[in-house]
Amino acid sequence: MSEMKEAAIIGSGFGGSISACRLAKKWPGEVVVLERGKRYPMGSFPRTPHDFARNFWNVPKEDRKAGMGASADETHGLFDLRNYKGIDAVLCAGLGGGSLIYANVYMEPPEAVFDERWPASVKKPALAPYYRVAKEVLGARPIPRNQDPRRTITRTELFASVAKEMGKKSELVDINVFFGKDFNDPLAIGHQDKNRYGAVQTSCVYCAECDIGCNTQSKNTLDLNYLFAAEHRYGAQILTEHLVEKIVPVNADHEDDPSADGAFGYRVYYDDLRPGSRASGSLLAKRVVVSAGALGSTELLFQCRDIHKTLPRVSTRLGQRFSGNGDFLSFVINGKREVNPNYGPVITQRIDYGLFTNPTPGTLVHHGGRFIPRLHRLVYRGDQTRHPEVRVGATRDQAPLGMGEGLDHRQRGRGLQ
Repeated sequence: MSEMKEAAIIGSGFGGSISACRLAKKWPGEVVVLERGKRYPMGSFPRTPHDFARNFWNVPKEDRKAGMGASADETHGLFDLRNYKGIDAVLCAGLGGGSLIYANVYMEPPEAVFDERWPASVKKPALAPYYRVAKEVLGARPIPRNQDPRRTITRTELFASVAKEMGKKSELVDINVFFGKDFNDPLAIGHQDKNRYGAVQTSCVYCAECDIGCNTQSKNTLDLNYLFAAEHRYGAQILTEHLVEKIVPVNADHEDDPSADGAFGYRVYYDDLRPGSRASGSLLAKRVVVSAGALGSTELLFQCRDIHKTLPRVSTRLGQRFSGNGDFLSFVINGKREVNPNYGPVITQRIDYGLFTNPTPGTLVHHGGRFIPRLHRLVYRGDQTRHPEVRVGATRDQAPLGMGEGLDHRQRGRGLQ
């Protein structure tokens, strides 16, 4: 690509997809999205043990050379496992980013989260209209209730009864799941229709496979709304399996110049990871949005500043005061009542332990469904330095119960340096 584009978006998760849609609407046909992962059309997410064992991201850096074929160990799967001192993380590689594997919950943070460390421009009152827009685009709503007995979810009702026994209030959460375009009259389970952007989706089939990629396109993932509109309505160019290596500012003659301030744009270098390609390339853009996730963006900026020396102005604070999500996963084993974790969206209900009621943010407890479908146990052994042994599974008597989300990150911040 030699022509100068208005914008290049690196990554296609929530930040990248929203930026892509808004910028493509402003500059139709002048926006490029670069995503390292694959597209996942309906029915394409792996399910067999063999396929799932290769559903991890492993692209050794020494293999990413122009003209070089992929090594036998290279995989371009959804799950990218990262291990650091004091924190482990699961990242997602694919068009739509983390929306492909998260548990669908839409929730606005309480006011107390936005303390004195947040700039006024991004505090709750300033963000309120954008929360409303995002909720509408993502189609967030509670699970529907009607006379169809198939809409009864055992663990949702059990969770509510347990909360009542403990004197706690339980309520349905808004989830980004497709039940039809009419919130008051849900589409029959398993029936298909186009969403408001023109993408075909299936009314949720209650299979509990939300966290490993929805093969019926019942999740309102970003490739079915923001990215779909950016590409099909506003002409954005989406390049999947394109891994960005570095960003370099250019001068008035469009030559690479690390001393330039970006006024004349940037050149983005990438590796094309598609089968049979292994080529390197670049594109020019007036502006670049680095939205490759909290870890991916940080890693890329570190490389540009400290290895390639192309962005020397990047702050020395990069990677400091870093925080994880604050999630905790608990299991109930050999419970006395049937849970049926294999039916219904992964999360539908919550109990508030002071998150929205106390001055200092507390915790939410969600119930959870299964994480690996129809598999009692999956063992994946990869490179022990990057992919330690992973054992995942849930049976009738072993179901995830609580995913606590403590949003106060003051005691959880960790640097990546």
